[in-house]
Amino acid sequence: MSSGNLITFCTGILLMLSIEQIFTIQCNDTQGDCVADDKRGEDSCKSTCFRNLDYGTDLFGKDQKFQCHCKNITDCGFRILSECERGCSLGYKLPYCQRRKYHEFIQNERNNYSHLFSSHNQIAVKPQIRIQFRNTYRFNTVAIYSNYSDSTMRVTYPGGMECNLKPNTNKTMCTGDATADKLYIDGKAGVNHIKLIGCPPELYGKNCTNECHCSRGESCHQISGICKNGCEDGWHGKKCDKQTYVNIAQGKQTNQTSIYRKLGENICYNGKCSEFDIMTSDKAVDGNFDHAVPHKSCAQTKSETDPYWQVTLDKPYMISQLRIYNQMNESQSLEGFKVYLESTLCFEGRKDKYMKEVINIKCQKPVNSSNVKISLEGKKRRLTLCEVEVLQCVPGFYGDMCKEHCEFCEGSKCDQVTGYCEEGCVIEYYWDNNSKKCKEKCKYILVYILVPLTLFAVLNVGISAAISCWEKRPVAKLGERIRKILVNRVSESIPEVI
Repeated sequence: MSSGNLITFCTGILLMLSIEQIFTIQCNDTQGDCVADDKRGEDSCKSTCFRNLDYGTDLFGKDQKFQCHCKNITDCGFRILSECERGCSLGYKLPYCQRRKYHEFIQNERNNYSHLFSSHNQIAVKPQIRIQFRNTYRFNTVAIYSNYSDSTMRVTYPGGMECNLKPNTNKTMCTGDATADKLYIDGKAGVNHIKLIGCPPELYGKNCTNECHCSRGESCHQISGICKNGCEDGWHGKKCDKQTYVNIAQGKQTNQTSIYRKLGENICYNGKCSEFDIMTSDKAVDGNFDHAVPHKSCAQTKSETDPYWQVTLDKPYMISQLRIYNQMNESQSLEGFKVYLESTLCFEGRKDKYMKEVINIKCQKPVNSSNVKISLEGKKRRLTLCEVEVLQCVPGFYGDMCKEHCEFCEGSKCDQVTGYCEEGCVIEYYWDNNSKKCKEKCKYILVYILVPLTLFAVLNVGISAAISCWEKRPVAKLGERIRKILVNRVSESIPEVI
């Protein structure tokens, strides 16, 4: 290649890179891209919005769906109710740093109203105010500060925001569940300052510390917590905040064949990060569903022959199902695992479908046991369990993951496997062997009584109508009938004249 062609080639490469850089949307954490849920998961934002020390140290919880927003990562307790002693990252509110303050980002945008989101603003703007955001935000509170008390101040877009003037103040609070990229405000007074506050999609409540448990991983109402399309498996109630089962293994005595001590990696746990970790057996029953090993939330053995982990319960239970939380990004490490109840084999995970981060286990048959053992077979096997749940359905529920409801059993007592009512059905219900459920008696009683009564009534009406018609038919009087007969006989006796 000649020098001229080489220069042309290099120039073309540089031009392509420049064009790509121009047209690639750069993620800006100071302008709200990391609190815009439709953006933060994009590849261009991952390196900006997440602290990737040890493949995501700031992510925690079940399915790693929560994020620590402590200003200093060493403050993170990796639980929703962990307080951040040294403050929050930009745009998050103390004490738990989960509640989002969108106004701290909007004030950095370049639009006609961005100054209204700054607490230092001195210039009042008369409504109507139409604000277009850089991003789409999920918010539940709009606080409007005006230059005098105005009871007409309100949010006209998005809809559904209920606004109330705080007594003896110039502050109007508008609340609701909204996801929007713009904000319309109307009223009479001038607006000095606006605060926009909301929760991440998986949380709700005053400080965004209550977890949503909606079906299919949907978001719940940010204030009430109500799910539009029902609860996820294992939860019930209006807010999906009540479990259908209890974990009888949590906090119970455990042991394992060995303890893996990890050196040379950053381990962050309970507000401290270090290069040393002890992955003891109790970590699998501590109520922490975090899959990330760097958070010191898992039990782990050394690499050895036939390792196992076990938990001893406080008494024997009839056990039929468990749930195992596997190590993040290492789900294949449990290949071929076995679950024993005492000496009885409950389950053997031979298929690929059991190599997941959350494994639901149903035993071959229920076993009365006070001991649960999970093991691997073979040489150089390392057993890692981030959490183990041994499920017992609460009264009123039964079946796989306690999803079925036996509400018509007496005292809500039913067999947690079959749903059979242990003390029979409630009044006016009976046990139907075909459907294996309680059915309402009155429905069938009404059928058996009303159908014959209806048929009798119809027949009675028909007979009455027939009798009535017979009685009302035209009938000549006796004298008239005699005269007609005589006339007919006389007429028959007179010969016909030709």
